Amino acid sequence: MYAFQFQDGSWRIDFLTNSRSPRPRPRTEAYDLYEASYLSRHDANAAMEKIRTLVSDDSRRKHEEPR
Repeated sequence: MYAFQFQDGSWRIDFLTNSRSPRPRPRTEAYDLYEASYLSRHDANAAMEKIRTLVSDDSRRKHEEPR
């Protein structure tokens, strides 16, 4: 994941094309954070950390569920 700046000055989050890190699922808090625009790089970086935490927690829960 990385943050980039639009010409209007807002910041967005994106994934590298070949990234193997899990991506946020639609209709989750992590996905909403991923789709948002941010006023500063600091805000975008904080959102990326929150996304990583939410996605890893979600992934961990998925593996712990009984089949």
